[in-house]
Amino acid sequence: MDKFSQKENINLYLNLDQIQYFQWKLSNGNENRSIVKWIGWWNGRFTNFGGNCDVFGYKIGEWIEPCDTYCSQYQITLSGTYGQKGQRTGQWIYWYEQERIGGGHYDDNGRKTGEWCEIQRTQDQHNKVIIIGEYNKGLKKGKWSYLENNHIIGEGFYNENGQKIGKWTEVSESFLSQNYNKSDLLISFMQIMFDGEYRNGLRIGKWLTFYFTKTVRGGFYNQFGLKEGYWVEFFEGGYKYRASFRIAGEYKNGLKIGYWGIIQFKDDQQNIVGGGHYDEKGKKFGKWIEITENGNFSLISQVGVYKQGVKFGQWDTYFLQRNIKIGGGYYNEQGLKSGYWIEQHDYNDEYKIITHSGKYNEGKKNGYWNTTKNDDEQIEKIRGGFYNIQGQKIGQWIDLIKENNNELILIYGCYKNGEKNGQFDTVIKSKNSTKIQKIGGGYYIKGNKVGKWIEINETYSSFNWNSLDQIHVGSYSVGTNIGIWETQRNYLKAHQIVGFGYYDNFGIKEGKWIEPSRFSYLIKLVYIGQYSKGIKIGRWQFQFQHSNEEIIIMDSGDYEDGIKNGKWIEISPNFATGRQITHQVYYKNGTKVDIQEETFVGKTSLLDLLFD
Repeated sequence: MDKFSQKENINLYLNLDQIQYFQWKLSNGNENRSIVKWIGWWNGRFTNFGGNCDVFGYKIGEWIEPCDTYCSQYQITLSGTYGQKGQRTGQWIYWYEQERIGGGHYDDNGRKTGEWCEIQRTQDQHNKVIIIGEYNKGLKKGKWSYLENNHIIGEGFYNENGQKIGKWTEVSESFLSQNYNKSDLLISFMQIMFDGEYRNGLRIGKWLTFYFTKTVRGGFYNQFGLKEGYWVEFFEGGYKYRASFRIAGEYKNGLKIGYWGIIQFKDDQQNIVGGGHYDEKGKKFGKWIEITENGNFSLISQVGVYKQGVKFGQWDTYFLQRNIKIGGGYYNEQGLKSGYWIEQHDYNDEYKIITHSGKYNEGKKNGYWNTTKNDDEQIEKIRGGFYNIQGQKIGQWIDLIKENNNELILIYGCYKNGEKNGQFDTVIKSKNSTKIQKIGGGYYIKGNKVGKWIEINETYSSFNWNSLDQIHVGSYSVGTNIGIWETQRNYLKAHQIVGFGYYDNFGIKEGKWIEPSRFSYLIKLVYIGQYSKGIKIGRWQFQFQHSNEEIIIMDSGDYEDGIKNGKWIEISPNFATGRQITHQVYYKNGTKVDIQEETFVGKTSLLDLLFD
C-alpha cells in the first residue's frame, strides 16, 4: 500500500458513512508512472474528489477532498494546492453545495497562517456555526469567535503558544439550527453552549452549560483540567430528547464514580428513569438502566448488568413511553452477544414496533433472522434471511427498507458471502394486504450494480406528496452510473418525468441537466443548467410551477468552473411548502458577499391554505 493510501485511511475514515460509502480509485491504473491520478467515489458514484500523486505517493498540485466529517447528510468539501512532500500550500477553501463557506491560507511549510474561517466539526446539516480567528505558524492566536448567521454567539482568546486562556463561551458540536420562514420566524434548537475559564489550555473552576439562554448546571474542573465533584450534564442518548433529560453524578480526577442518574424533566416534574454505578476506575458495574433514542421521537431503555465495564448476562429492552418489553438477549463473559436475541429496528415509534430476531455466535449473527412488525392491531412477519458463521448474509433475503403510512418498502434478492448477487427487486406492501407492488430494482454482479436500474429515494412513499417521492431510472456499469438517467415523481399514483441528464462512461455528469429540487402538493421546482466533467458551468435557471398554472422560469446565476460568481437569485428554504420567496444574492469566487431584496414570486402557500 502506498503512502497516499495509508494516510487517507487515517484521515478519511472518521465516520461510519465514509467507511461504508467512500473509496479512492486510481484513474489510470498504472502505479509505476511518475504521476498518478486518484479519484474519489461515493456510494458507487464518481465524484469530483481527487488529484495527483508523485512517484513517492505524495499529493501534488490541485486537490478536492471531503472534509473529515463529510457524510450523506452534510457534504462539505475542501479544495486547494499541495506543494513539496505533500504539504498544503496557499489558499484552501471549504465548500458546501457550490457555496464557499470558509477557508484560509497555508504557508510554504504547510502551516496555517493569517485569518481563517473554519467549520464546526459536525455531521449535521443544521449546524451553521463557523469559527473565525487568526493563525501564526500553525498556532491559533488572539481572539476567536463562533458565528451563526453572521452573529457572534461565543468567543475567547488564545495565547502565544496556541492555548486557550481566560473567559470562554464555547459552542457544542451538537449545536443545531433550523430556519423556518413564516412571518420571519426563526426557530433554533439544540443550542448547547458552555461558559467558563481556561488557564494555559485547560478548563478550570466552575463551568456552566446553557440550553438556549437557560442554565442547565455544569460543574467544576480541577487545576489539571479534569472534572471534579458533582456534575449535571446533558443526556447523551440522542438529539431529539437531549433537552428533556439530564445525567447527574460525581467525578473524581475526570472519572465518573459512584451512582449516576438519568433524570427526565416532564410536566414540571423531575423523575429518575435510569442510571447505575461506576467503580473507582470509572467503569460501570452492577445493574444499569440505559436510555437511548430509537427513531421518530421514541425512547427505549435497556436493563442489565455490567461487570468491570462490560455488559454481562441477560439484558432486556423496553419501550419507555409504554413500559413494555420489546426485546433483549444475553452477553457472554467477553461482552459479546450470544444465543437468541430480539433487536430493535433503527426507527420505531409509539404506534409500531419493528424487531429483528435470531441467534448470535461470539458476537456475530448466525443462522436464520426474522423481521417482525407489531402495531397493536396485529403482528406481521416481514421475513429476513440467513447469516453464515462469519456473520455474512447468504441466500435469499427479504430486507425492510422502511415503514411509512401503513406501507412496508422491502427489497428481495440473493446474497453470496455478504455480497449482493443477481436480481434485486424493491416492492411496496400495504397494510392488511397480501399483494405487493414492484417499484424498483436491478441486477448485481459481486456486489456491483449493472445494467438497467430503477432506484427509489430513502423516503419514498406511494402516498407521499413531499419532494422526496421520486425514483431514478438509468443504467450502471460495474457500479457506475452511465448514459441517460431520468428522475420520475410519484404523483397521484402516476410517474411524471421531472428531471434527466447524462453520465459519461466514468460516471461523470456531462451536458444539459434538469435536476429536481423541492416538490410539494402545490409546488414543483427544478434547476436547469450545464455540466462539464462533473462541474457546473455557465448560466443556471430554476423553473417552478404552482399547481397546474403557468410554468415560471427565472435565471438563478452563473457558475465559473463550479464556483458561484456575481448576482444570484436564490430561493427560500421553505419554498415548496411555505411562501415562494427569493433573495437577490451576490457572490465573489464562491463567497456570499451581499444579500439584498426579498421578493415573493409565488401565489399562496400550503401553510396559508391549511390555516385559512
